[in-house]
Amino acid sequence: AFGFEFREQGYQFRPGGLNESGLNGAALAAVDVKNDVSEFFTELRIPLLEELAVELAYRRSDYSSSGDNNTYKLAVEYAPKDWFRVRSAFNRAVRAPNLNELFGPQKVSFEGGDDPCNSLLSPSAAVKDLCVKTGIPASDIDTYVPGIELSGRRGGNPNLDVEESDTVTLGFVASPPGIEGLN
Repeated sequence: AFGFEFREQGYQFRPGGLNESGLNGAALAAVDVKNDVSEFFTELRIPLLEELAVELAYRRSDYSSSGDNNTYKLAVEYAPKDWFRVRSAFNRAVRAPNLNELFGPQKVSFEGGDDPCNSLLSPSAAVKDLCVKTGIPASDIDTYVPGIELSGRRGGNPNLDVEESDTVTLGFVASPPGIEGLN
């Protein structure tokens, strides 16, 4: 099998209300982006012997937003008996970032979380000891309440690249004779 595929997609973000005005922090800009991907692929199954076959697959993808990449597969299947088969494969898989991950508007947001040293959370004696070792004065540990707020930046990152993974699989299929329906 072989083929070619072309896809085009778009992403729009239209801020409204407080996001547009900036009354709840920095104003968010409108986003209107598109990308496309062209892919060529081929798959091949080659019977080497009656009981042995090799599978090969290859895909070349060219994303206008994050560049090109290759995926591939090499698999071997061996069936020494009608009722027993062994399979093994090596695969390279990829995941291209989506348009929101690339181009979503960035904003500052407040992060949640609790300081384990906060006296309002009734930390154990072991936690209090650890807090003192990290710099909280021992004289303050029973009344310590943190006075900071944590903020972080969220949104897209146009510098993201394609994620890659390599997998190796090994398995077998057995359909013992005389036991119908069991695999």
